[in-house]
Amino acid sequence: MQKNLQRTSLIHIFVISGSHLILLDELLSILRIPLFVRILFLGFYSLIVGWQPPAVRALLALITRHSLKHFRMHLPPDLGVLAAGLITLSLFPTWWDSLSLLMSWCAALALCWGSLLRVKPPLPRLLLSQVGIFVFMSAPLWGLGSLHPLSLIYNLLLAPVVSYILLPLAFLVTLVPSGVFVFDTVMDFFRQTLTFLSEPIVLHKTRPPSVAALWWWIVFWQVVMHFLRLHLWQGRDSR
Repeated sequence: MQKNLQRTSLIHIFVISGSHLILLDELLSILRIPLFVRILFLGFYSLIVGWQPPAVRALLALITRHSLKHFRMHLPPDLGVLAAGLITLSLFPTWWDSLSLLMSWCAALALCWGSLLRVKPPLPRLLLSQVGIFVFMSAPLWGLGSLHPLSLIYNLLLAPVVSYILLPLAFLVTLVPSGVFVFDTVMDFFRQTLTFLSEPIVLHKTRPPSVAALWWWIVFWQVVMHFLRLHLWQGRDSR
């Protein structure tokens, strides 16, 4: 199953990532849970999953965004990602060697494209985000996962459905163990679907780039997004 998840590039659904915290924060906000309680819950969640870099980076990003909002300050999404990443590295300098932190940073930058290009309709925004993730994650996934074009379609069609069904169902079963058969049924269906979808994709083992080299990939995209925001949109706004 792990190999099939790598082939389809859906492995991010099952590893600890910043998207889990974002999803949990959205679910808790829908339930009208106060912000302070949400932050405590997400901090506890980050702790029990091993205090892994992607979860901590996402937690610090949420705290930073809400803190700035409280003081009526605003950072563009790409600079928000940069601020959260730098805060994380300043608190945990040994994570400079963490590939998972770098991947989480890349994914967060990719999700900024919708805001940067000011795309508002949900479907084009979702498509743009998935294309961005495919492009931004190409370097970190080189030699580790699938860069097959089909993985873009799989992430576009399957990842949101699985994330909004499988993860909440897992939490529900944790609270109500008697419903585990429902979770098992969904997982069996997902496993069979995954086996079918992964058949056309073959993983090619190549030597992945070093983490030190990949940090230049982050710097490149941060500069590109900063340049586009300043020189493209500020010029149009002034006109």
